[in-house]
Amino acid sequence: MPKEVGLSLKMGILRDIYQYSQEKQMKRIDKWSKGLRRFMKELLERRVFLHLQGFELSLYKAVVALLLAVEVVSKLHDNPKDQLTESEWELVYFQSILANEHVRIVLADRKEFGCELLAQELGDHLSQDPFQLRRALEKLTSLPRHIETLFRFAHSPRLRPALRYHLFISAVPKKAHTVKLPTSPEEWKSFLEVACYKHNNFQETQAVELAKGFGSSKWVCPVHSECGLIQCLQTRQGNQWDRVPPFSYIGVSKLSCSACRIWIETFNEQCGPKFYTRGSHGKWYWPWGIPRAEGPLVGVMARKVLDEYFAHLESQKLLRSNSVSSGVSSDGAEHGLSDDHRKDAEAVGAAIVQEYGGSGLGFFDDE
Repeated sequence: MPKEVGLSLKMGILRDIYQYSQEKQMKRIDKWSKGLRRFMKELLERRVFLHLQGFELSLYKAVVALLLAVEVVSKLHDNPKDQLTESEWELVYFQSILANEHVRIVLADRKEFGCELLAQELGDHLSQDPFQLRRALEKLTSLPRHIETLFRFAHSPRLRPALRYHLFISAVPKKAHTVKLPTSPEEWKSFLEVACYKHNNFQETQAVELAKGFGSSKWVCPVHSECGLIQCLQTRQGNQWDRVPPFSYIGVSKLSCSACRIWIETFNEQCGPKFYTRGSHGKWYWPWGIPRAEGPLVGVMARKVLDEYFAHLESQKLLRSNSVSSGVSSDGAEHGLSDDHRKDAEAVGAAIVQEYGGSGLGFFDDE
């Protein structure tokens, strides 16, 4: 299909999506455009424009096209009631698509390390931390890149028929759980000792910080959207959709947090259907609610979170590598649980005890 087909329709789609996503896009522009301008200015001061070639020339063309589109779109932010003219939207469309083409070349350069190498070079010259060039380009082209993906979908002979179906949206019910946390430094210290299998000096300081930071003993913890959607897809609805297998890819507007990543990894290990998102940014957020599930999933999840905590302690030099162990030696033939099975069992037990309160005393109360 010729690229010119449906050009006016494509411009209209880009305009509608830009207007709908204006607030989000302006946050990206405010955060990254000034730094990108300074970076390119420094590059051009170190290189003569006529000497730019290859990767750096593609970068220059990408940034020029990108900033041209940004300047026009920024008018909507400065005067929200004003409307761009047709010629201005045409400029935004063509410059955005052009920027996408050059950015793809830039991001792939030198086995996807070109941005980092150039940023490191200029950072060393200025005696400062390298500019996050790759991140800036990805963020500033994020919206037009996704719009262009829709256009490719419509141009694909294999995917195009999907657009002829009647589509509808069904909201996933919100899920949340109320959890109890320790309330005093003493209870937190006891909790940390159980988690680490022994007493460590750092636990007293952390216990005070945790008691101060969390305060309330009860927290309402929402289930994050990707985990809630997977749980919904695995729940029988009692209609014809129960016979339709869901897509394994879960689309998310942001990268998944660490807890969601671990939960999805654990879910995928349970010998059932597997689901994926586009990745994780590695951050932890509180409050976070774990979806209700039967079987060993919760226990395995708890062990993996505990392993992440141990890795964090080791990175902070608070815990020696391989120092967490509850194994003992005995005379004669050794018999018992493997390390993994032991951790699973202890994690499940710790999780159940915590449901009765921070100190765990409620676990032993008479019914």
